Parts: sequence; C-alpha cells; structure tokens
Amino acid sequence: MDKAIEEGFKKFSELVEKAGLFIDEDGAYFLIGVGVPNCKNNSRIVEQVLNEIYKYTDEINVTILIVPENVYPEVTAKLKKIM
Repeated sequence: MDKAIEEGFKKFSELVEKAGLFIDEDGAYFLIGVGVPNCKNNSRIVEQVLNEIYKYTDEINVTILIVPENVYPEVTAKLKKIM
C-alpha cells in the first residue's frame, strides 16, 4: 500500500466516524466512513482527503463514500478491508 492512500486514510479517519479502507478485486481503493448525509460538509471532507492524497501522488484510483450507519455494512460487504 502506498503512502498516499495511507495518509488519505489518516485524514479521513479524523473527519468521519468508523472509517475503513477497502480494496476491490481490480485494486481500486475505497475510503468508506459513517457520517450524516450533508452535501456541503461531505464535499469539504472529500476535498481535504484528496488534498492530503495528492501531496504524495498525481494519480490514484480511489472512491470516497460517506454513508449512514445502517448502509455501511451493505456498502462494504463485497470489499476487502485493509484498515
């Protein structure tokens, strides 16, 4: 795992509840955390996480999701948890 995604996960963990780092069968990363559905706030979180990631790389395959607690298990069920 590269430094960019590790640092992105650290930042994401500071900003959401129950942060998880996952990977799919194609090697794409997923940062998934629990939060309140709020576009303005979630956009700010995504921007901060991407800014942290892009300090270490110019290109990465990552999806950032902030979901309600009851949706988290369903969204993460088919992904491999890394952190």
